[in-house]
Amino acid sequence: MSEDELSVWHQRGFLFDNRSPDKMTVQLFTAITDRNFWDSPVTLVLNKSQGGRLDFSNANWQLQNNVILSRMQLSSGDQQHDLKEHIETHKGYLTYEMVIGFMLFAALAAHEDDLLSREAPSLSTSQAKAARKFGKTWMAETLRSHITIQIGPAGERHLTEREARRQFEQVQASGRATPVEHWVAEHERHYSNGKVVQIRAHKRGQPASRGLPVRVVGPRIES
Repeated sequence: MSEDELSVWHQRGFLFDNRSPDKMTVQLFTAITDRNFWDSPVTLVLNKSQGGRLDFSNANWQLQNNVILSRMQLSSGDQQHDLKEHIETHKGYLTYEMVIGFMLFAALAAHEDDLLSREAPSLSTSQAKAARKFGKTWMAETLRSHITIQIGPAGERHLTEREARRQFEQVQASGRATPVEHWVAEHERHYSNGKVVQIRAHKRGQPASRGLPVRVVGPRIES
């Protein structure tokens, strides 16, 4: 995304850390440009029950003091008020949108064809070689922690149908589209000279393209 688009949409990313048996932490990072982002000023800590399930009724916030101090140095005016408003806004984004992460994990665990995942090494070959050269073997021995997620065949079909539907609506809205084939009921045609002709039921328009997905000509998609 361009810098202008980022300033409007505020692209964000989440970090879910579920390694601890006692708690899970959630952090939210907000993009400033396509290469810079704000660190999370607060971390959401979700405690776990004996069975390992998350206890949402016993959650708490952990302040990231180094991020808060950096933010205060950059702010002007009433620093305390600005910082408090920033933290409250950040909490709202985090708690409202983190459900997307849980939905993503649930979809991956369901093993459906809507989403596909592929594990990849944390370090490239050159990075692993450099780590071993400088004695950082623990970096080269880390687990495969990076997973690439992409839509599966079902998602591809859905996007193809949506695009075909939008193109179909554009052609229809232009007013130059030939009507889709349909039946015209039997009726009478009256002429100015008084002649009346009985018109039999017949088909009118052109058949829908065979390359058009079946579900394309359906309910209108609201933008």
